[in-house]
Amino acid sequence: MGADSLDGEDEGISLEGLECQVTIDVGREPGTWMDKEWAVSGARLVLPIKVRFTNENFDLGIPGEEGLGGRYCRKLEVLENTVSFVGLQGQINIPVKDGGWATLPILDQKLESGERKLRFFLEFPSGAQRNDVSIPAGRVFFSSIALPCEAASNNSRTILSPNGSGILPEGGVTIKSDGGIMNLWGAVGDINLILGRYS
Repeated sequence: MGADSLDGEDEGISLEGLECQVTIDVGREPGTWMDKEWAVSGARLVLPIKVRFTNENFDLGIPGEEGLGGRYCRKLEVLENTVSFVGLQGQINIPVKDGGWATLPILDQKLESGERKLRFFLEFPSGAQRNDVSIPAGRVFFSSIALPCEAASNNSRTILSPNGSGILPEGGVTIKSDGGIMNLWGAVGDINLILGRYS
């Protein structure tokens, strides 16, 4: 990684030009640290979001995002800046803004086919709410696996980029929090709270 930008490819993985729909499915999940009243009804908030992965450098500013490897990542474009769902009041429109993406090494496993962690985020400037399920205003983070060309071509579930690299079509959705008293209000760093999953 350079001093003021990203250098080269992500270990043979290029997602440039990959367009897909990310369907976020937010609701109570096992192991979440969200407030005990959050999504207790069992309701889900499902939002389909069309995105495009680019190789454009994206400066996150200081201090950056630990989950994306630091200050710099690549830009993730939102193709429609509003998504909607139908609630009790009719159609509810939710603004969504561009985010960023990066691939990172998987350090806790020895992998021979070149898989890497895929982390990306989108901005929800006003948040979103459906019944007792909510997305707070700010960044929502997504996690999955990115595969180089050969591994991607050998996996029938992979969504392929124009150059043949690919991503697995599902993963986790989180937000950052200081964790309250359980994490000394962030004194030991932010934690990721499980919001749901995506496909």
